[in-house]
Amino acid sequence: MPHGLISPITGNALIGNNTRGYTDSVTGQFFTSDEIHGSINEVQTGPVELALGGGGLVGAARRGLGALARNVLKRDKKKKKKSPCATCGADKPKKSQKLGDLREDEIQKIQKVSDESGEDIYVVGSAARGERREVGSDLPLGEFGDSKVGTRSDIDYAVRSGADDAMSNAGLPNMDKSFGVRGVDYINTDSGPAIRFSPGQEPEFLPQGGGKIPVGRPGV
Repeated sequence: MPHGLISPITGNALIGNNTRGYTDSVTGQFFTSDEIHGSINEVQTGPVELALGGGGLVGAARRGLGALARNVLKRDKKKKKKSPCATCGADKPKKSQKLGDLREDEIQKIQKVSDESGEDIYVVGSAARGERREVGSDLPLGEFGDSKVGTRSDIDYAVRSGADDAMSNAGLPNMDKSFGVRGVDYINTDSGPAIRFSPGQEPEFLPQGGGKIPVGRPGV
């Protein structure tokens, strides 16, 4: 059995495995005798003298290339393990902001009134909290002071002081006509959440606990 053989692939010493072939002493890779016949660098006696066709320098070069190949394989394995997915780190689309229990048709109508009037409109009360009763049913709207039995909740609106009369007649959906739209100087979110509709902007949910929010003309 030949001794002192070096793998032409990794540059590592090979260990003879009876007559079956050779095993890389570092990686454990197995080579048959046919695979390595005529392609092995034989180590001569003496300090690191490698011979391949009588050229010790050539043998050293082969060992260096083998080490380089080994490093490339290790690097590729690390890349495969650590390679992130195509979407990792990318900004995920934000979920649509929930606006109480307002339905889509109600949101569109309120926004239209805000755009056409140029006024900020606030939805407060049970609609902002998402606690209206019988939403979407055919039951009549419960009016201010009436029994809640057999009725569905209305939507409570607030606007700046001085704009309440006009907004009460602007066609806001599911408004209690007996009560109308309230004119206020501020919205106190400490008492509950609110939903703000502003001209030309997306509706904004104002969570409970934000204190008093002044209500005036938009942009003033």
